[in-house]
Amino acid sequence: MTVSDTRQPVALFVGEEMQRFYEFTEPLIVRYLRPGDVLLDVGCGDGFLGIKLRRQADLKLLVGIDLRPMVIRRAESMANPSVERFAVGNAEDCEWVATMSPFDVVLMRNVLHHFKDPLVALKKYGQMLNPGGRLILVDIDREAACGDMFGLPLTLLITWCHVWHTIGWRAARKAIRGMKYPSREWREHRAEDMKHRKAIGWFRYRDIRKKLHSAFPKAEIGRLASFCGLGGVHYMVYEKAANA
Repeated sequence: MTVSDTRQPVALFVGEEMQRFYEFTEPLIVRYLRPGDVLLDVGCGDGFLGIKLRRQADLKLLVGIDLRPMVIRRAESMANPSVERFAVGNAEDCEWVATMSPFDVVLMRNVLHHFKDPLVALKKYGQMLNPGGRLILVDIDREAACGDMFGLPLTLLITWCHVWHTIGWRAARKAIRGMKYPSREWREHRAEDMKHRKAIGWFRYRDIRKKLHSAFPKAEIGRLASFCGLGGVHYMVYEKAANA
């Protein structure tokens, strides 16, 4: 099996796992959407879920942003440009994102752990909401995913072991080396994640819950049942006061 042949199984495996994650959290998100809403999907990926949500909930407009040009191109290929718009950009650049506001809903799926200062980012995104708007946070409870082993997330190790078992060690190693999916911007961003990971202290559920409660005391905060090998999923829904 050549390198080009092995990229597809790896990408498909990872993509299918993330699609299952999206489907697992979709009912929670849909609960807080209203017809006519303007939705910002932060870290939108290939846009599949955002587009599905816009059409299912009859939203007025979907705006999706992501660091990776490849996935944004994929999203644009599926989108209706009059009501579904996508842009390449860094979600930590809140000033840039704010130029597209206000929004009725800001959705952040599995992206909060990438921010250098998650609480500051959440507060800034909360300010982009219309009165009565909702900030929906969904992220993996890393503590429930069995913690680290030798400084690496155990969940990630389990995932790649599954890939190796599926297509073989040599093929998987070549595929990983040859994968072009992450863009340079994404790799640099991920390097920053690792650099600040311990300083942030944003991975254990009990810490997340405490910090979210302190910053958003009136928000609904909870945890969904465990999901596949990713452990639990925690969420927060903050609704901006109607007279704000």
